[in-house]
Amino acid sequence: LNVGQTTFDPNNGNYINLTNLGVTVVDIQTGTILNTFPNTVNMKGIEHKYFLCNINSSYTFINNGNGNYSFTNTTSGNYNQSHWAFGDGTIDSTANTNHTFTNNGNYTVILTVKDSTLKGDSCISSYLKTINVIGVTNPLQCNSGYVIYPDSITEDINVINSSTGTNLTYLWDFGDGNTSILQNLSHTYNTAGPFYLCLIIDDGNGCSDMYCDSTSKNGVIFNKVSGFTINIISPNATVINKNIDLNSEMNIYPNPTSNQLSIDTKQKISEISILNITGKTIIITRGDTKNINVADLSNGIYFIKLITDEKTITKKFVKQ
Repeated sequence: LNVGQTTFDPNNGNYINLTNLGVTVVDIQTGTILNTFPNTVNMKGIEHKYFLCNINSSYTFINNGNGNYSFTNTTSGNYNQSHWAFGDGTIDSTANTNHTFTNNGNYTVILTVKDSTLKGDSCISSYLKTINVIGVTNPLQCNSGYVIYPDSITEDINVINSSTGTNLTYLWDFGDGNTSILQNLSHTYNTAGPFYLCLIIDDGNGCSDMYCDSTSKNGVIFNKVSGFTINIISPNATVINKNIDLNSEMNIYPNPTSNQLSIDTKQKISEISILNITGKTIIITRGDTKNINVADLSNGIYFIKLITDEKTITKKFVKQ
């Protein structure tokens, strides 16, 4: 909103009594000019979802032992809906929650929060961490589970496969007539769906399990009008995953890129790695450099990991 001055009513989310200011309404996510009011206006009739989305999702957790964790929602901003997905096929909709994992392993836990008082699905924020669960005394023999979330760069969907068991085989049913037996892969849908995605696992020793979810529910708000791609990766790869978008200590540009990736950080870099979506390292550069050539990479989604004197910083980028 570019007005010079405004009067804002926080109770109903309206900008009111904007007199002779020449008001331009802009979508803050895309920069698109939505409407222009040259003289006196009253904003009560305008959808205010473009102005008030101030959610920054986050959480902390405590390991209580034997697979039990307490999760505390530390999200800032205005929201009234919470959705937890634990990676083991279970969910919760309370603000703060307690969850017991039944198997040892790496689980990607996603908290998605939303302000449903705003029209549409524009005010939503997700935060995820990968948790290494150990110490479960009586684990299940096998368990099927995954989480899904929209990719902020490609606008496609990432699927984190957190299934547990030994010597597992996989059968993905994508809900569009196609299947796959690969553990990690990408699949492209020709329409927006929604589709019902099912994963069946089998350890060959008498244990099989199935978990299904929709590409448009359980916290995932997905408004594609045409086809899209899902990228299925393991939680081992998501150790480098979603704090990606929340880490402000490094910026990379251009993103997407076709040849060179530039790095903007105050940290002294000792090593740079490029990883594919399965977590495999494909490029390593040592030394304090701020540019890396990715022209020879195939088009797709990658991660860039920086090792500095103080920490490891990782972000996602797209090669096109």
